[in-house]
Amino acid sequence: MAETAKWYVVHTYSGYENTVMATIEKTVETRQLQDIIQQVSIPMETVTEVTDKGPKTYDRKVFPGYVLVKMVMTDDAWYIIKNVRGVTGWRFARWEDRHIRTPDALSNRLQAFGVRPPA
Repeated sequence: MAETAKWYVVHTYSGYENTVMATIEKTVETRQLQDIIQQVSIPMETVTEVTDKGPKTYDRKVFPGYVLVKMVMTDDAWYIIKNVRGVTGWRFARWEDRHIRTPDALSNRLQAFGVRPPA
C-alpha cells in the first residue's frame, strides 16, 4: 500500500471492548487484511488497590468504551470496522481529525497516565 497506517479511535459500547477487538482481529485474519488493518489495541493500566485482605493488582481500561485501531483508512476497512457488533462509530469531530496526528503524541499522552502504549 502506498499509504501509511495511522491510529484511529473506535467508539464501542462500554464493556464490549474485548469482544470488538477479538471480532476485528478474527475478521482481519479470515479476510487476509493484515496490510490494511495492522493492529488493534485497548489501552490498559496496572492498578494496585489495598484492601482488607492485602494489596490487589489488576489491569484496568484507561478509556472505557474505546478501542484503538492502526489501519489504512479505506472504504472497505471503514465498512468492516463500522459493522462490527458493539461498535457505535468513530471518535472524531471533523473528517480531517479522524486519526491521531502522531504516534508519539499518543504514546506520550498514555505514558503521562502511566499506561502501556500500544506497540
